[in-house]
Amino acid sequence: MIVYAIVDSVCDHYCDHNVGMAPTPTSPKTRRTAATIGDQLTTWRKLQGLTAQQVADRARISRTTLRKIEHGSLGVGFEAFLDVARALGLSPQLTTAFDPYETDMGRARADEMLPQRVRGRQEKRKQ
Repeated sequence: MIVYAIVDSVCDHYCDHNVGMAPTPTSPKTRRTAATIGDQLTTWRKLQGLTAQQVADRARISRTTLRKIEHGSLGVGFEAFLDVARALGLSPQLTTAFDPYETDMGRARADEMLPQRVRGRQEKRKQ
């Protein structure tokens, strides 16, 4: 859920559907989610005994950009967010969070949508 809010926020700022249009206001829920994730990243950094400068250096971003991410700024690029997650060792958790097969709904829908049988090359040639 949290990861989807991040993607929505990034898309609101960068997707083509906003080109030439006034930016749409960010929902309060998205702002709260960004702030929560920022707080959680700060906690992860502190639990690992890392300074903000160390994480910024590992993520190859400025200390100012890290501060924005940790404070829930939605204007920071998605790449910078992912770089911080990588620097903190959180990339596997993010990847898992996006994996539809890790959810009950995703697994159920996959069973409905995936073909029951896939023909091999030899079967296709015989026809």
